[in-house]
Formats: sequence, structure tokens, C-alpha cells
Amino acid sequence: MLAAACAGYPSDLPGTSAGPAATAVCVLSLRVDGLPRGAYWYDPAGHTLHASATSIDAVTTGPLLPNTRVALRGAAAVLIPVGDPVAGAPTFGDRWYRMQQMETGLITQRAALAAAALGLAARIHSDGANETTDDVLGLARTPLRSLSFLVMGTPPTGGPLVTRPIPAPVHEEVMDAPTTQRDPFDGFVPKENTEGDAHVR
Repeated sequence: MLAAACAGYPSDLPGTSAGPAATAVCVLSLRVDGLPRGAYWYDPAGHTLHASATSIDAVTTGPLLPNTRVALRGAAAVLIPVGDPVAGAPTFGDRWYRMQQMETGLITQRAALAAAALGLAARIHSDGANETTDDVLGLARTPLRSLSFLVMGTPPTGGPLVTRPIPAPVHEEVMDAPTTQRDPFDGFVPKENTEGDAHVR
């Protein structure tokens, strides 16, 4: 899943053919077999995880929305893209924000698709990208910041469903548009009143 998320892609940023150029990936291991609970940096070149923190409770108990707290209770891991929000501004100007967010979205989408292919659930909870998460990851005194927060795990099998059924197809008749447009004043004749003002009938 991490290899798929950090694969190369074509872009205007130099170096992206080998992998993301403006974004690194961190992982919170919550309930992963063979991987101790903690925070990790992902090295795409060596396809390895490097431990950065063992205490991550501040993230799961920090300033989060209620649905994010619920999601973390059953989650196996969290993927967190990180980057410098202003590093490329001198070169790319105001476009830098969009360029970095596009790369962040690409990584997150790929991870979500890979999770789905493995039978896992994945959902972005943007409120998890906050100062508490930055502090746990060791970013507080660096220019890097968390940019997204993808929660992944086994889909729940009980309780109410949050999905909605896809509506059944509806037969629709498509009519060709008219080739000519009717003059809105066609057929209207002005009628003069006794005071000389024209009225349209």
C-alpha cells in the first residue's frame, strides 16, 4: 500500500518520475500485526519504516471531531502525508499551494485505492492534520506540517450502515435541441391607446 502511494508520476515538479517530490509519508501504527504501536517515517527508496515515536496517544485523544474519534477506535493505521507549505513558493509562487496539495491528494487517493483492493476501509479525516499530530511526529520545530490524515482498517460488520444504495437507472428521453430560436417578439403587435403611449399585446 505504501509503495503504491509513493510511486512516481508525471508532473512539472522535478524528480516526480521516481516518487513524490514535495511530500513525505508518515504512518501511525495502531493495530498492525508485526508492527509495534507508534509513529513511523516511510522510506520509499528502501521500502522501510523508521520509528519516530512510540507514544501516539496524544493524537488519538487530541482535538478531533467525534466521527474521527470513532474511526480511530477500530482503525489499524493512519497514513499522514507531510510537507513544507512554503518551500516552493519562491520558485512557483502562489501555485505552490495547489501543486503540493495535488501531490498530497495523489498519495492519499492511491493509498485509499490500495486499501480498498486489500479489503480495507479508508477515509480521510482532515481534522487529524493538526498541531498535536505535528508534535507527535516530531515536526513542531521543523518547517514540515501534516497535510492530510487517512484512517485505514477493517470495515465494521455490525451497527448501522453509513453507505447508501445506488439509485436504479432511470430511462430518460433525450430530445434534440432546436436549430433555430424563435423571436420572442414575433406575432406581437403594438396597440396605441388614446394618450398616444404604445402598449404591447
